[in-house]
Amino acid sequence: MTKLFGQRHIAVIGSDYAALASAIYLKLDGHQVTLFMQEEQKYNQQNLMPGIMAPLHTSLFVMINGVLKNILKAARKNPEFWALKWSYILKNIDIVLRMYQNNKKSKLLSQLKDLHLLYGRSNEVYKELLGDQEAQKCFLECGGFVFLDKNIDPDKSREYRKFIGDYGIQHELLDQATISDFDPSLPKDFGDILYLPGISLIPNQNILLSKLYNQLLKVGGVVEQVGIKSFVYDGLGPTEIITENSRYPVDAVVLAGGADSKRLLKELDYKLPLATNRLYHINFYDPGFTIRLPVFFPEDELWIMPTDTGIKCIGAREWWMKDDLRPHFNRTNWLKQKILNKFPAANLSNYDEIVIKHASWPDFLPLISSSSLHRNVFFSIGYDHADIGLAGIAGQLLKNLVSDNDPGVDINDYSIGRFDS
Repeated sequence: MTKLFGQRHIAVIGSDYAALASAIYLKLDGHQVTLFMQEEQKYNQQNLMPGIMAPLHTSLFVMINGVLKNILKAARKNPEFWALKWSYILKNIDIVLRMYQNNKKSKLLSQLKDLHLLYGRSNEVYKELLGDQEAQKCFLECGGFVFLDKNIDPDKSREYRKFIGDYGIQHELLDQATISDFDPSLPKDFGDILYLPGISLIPNQNILLSKLYNQLLKVGGVVEQVGIKSFVYDGLGPTEIITENSRYPVDAVVLAGGADSKRLLKELDYKLPLATNRLYHINFYDPGFTIRLPVFFPEDELWIMPTDTGIKCIGAREWWMKDDLRPHFNRTNWLKQKILNKFPAANLSNYDEIVIKHASWPDFLPLISSSSLHRNVFFSIGYDHADIGLAGIAGQLLKNLVSDNDPGVDINDYSIGRFDS
């Protein structure tokens, strides 16, 4: 019989921040925890994968004001892109329109403010998970810049500043002379320039993930690197996890698999609007210039950040429908052109490129919730690119949900019940 209370054998499914943080917190709370990962050698520290923990405003404003425009521009210059079925293009448009509709809901801004308050606790959570010294090795609290194009409608520029101000995000408006004195390599031909102190740079995410993974093993967690096929149920929910070669008895299941959660949600009898997307990441080696702090260009949804060997650029977001849709790395040519427009003297000949998958919900809020169908199933899914900043604190909240304790904050906005209507 599946146990509902007390110490339980809990299966955590996933391999990224949400799964690792949840698994560590649950183990520290006295449960027997097994982490099920679908990929081996996930955290190769030799692979340079810088990242940022940035305030959450970047998702909402950019999605609504920039993504659809960028999709259509990229498509127009890319015949192979148009060769895709029209259903793919329409899916992109449908997702952006749903985002716009959600932005019109008056409650959304207050929800995002609450979410940003959680984000503000992230650094403390990582110190709790890893210890002060280990956490400090992974994060550089450096701040960063937001560049608003001078051709942007002045009303839209004011809207952006008001948006992040209402959002409670600390920022400062800078003039061009100040930015030139600080870092002469940054673009000169821009309108408004904002400085955001609340940005942390992660020199290599694989090191951070590896530290979390090792911490889970250190506190006594178990890791199984197997793919999950399905579940065995009783009246309360899953009692066994079925893999290719084995069956694992469990008392509870935490699904925290990010973009890979769609199939398992269906196995759990859920049909939810989890939208998967992918971002193209390019590491440029010896590009001929350096920048001191991360920089964000909202109109292009483009992040550029410093690395030990050059710069890393992230952008060209795609929404897609099928898991086996191959990456279109020619979209990175469009991304390179965006970089050259801002740094004309850049040498972009030496680089490598990867695609990272993300998952998000139409209302931009994560799913941190118990199941409405199974009494022993819990969820931590849908952080988009804010998983570094939110997944840690979500693990703390989820631990309290699983242990039937008060999470300490109102998490009704993140519950699965919001998809009932």
